[in-house]
Amino acid sequence: MKHIGLLKAGPRGTIADVKGVTVRHCTLDDGDVQTGVTVIRPHAHDVYRAKVPAARVRDQRLRQEHRTRADR
Repeated sequence: MKHIGLLKAGPRGTIADVKGVTVRHCTLDDGDVQTGVTVIRPHAHDVYRAKVPAARVRDQRLRQEHRTRADR
């Protein structure tokens, strides 16, 4: 995948390279119900009082993969 942004990527090229960022995931697997949620915390402080800049990037390959899965 191509690099996005102005800053140099970390050694793994993942969000785990960013100091202070924590990621948690929870999955519900209950028969016909298969769902989950991922939370990315940019820092340990109150995210409502200590806002951080953010951006959304769409990768055309991911969009195409999602469409292909939806057609199944």
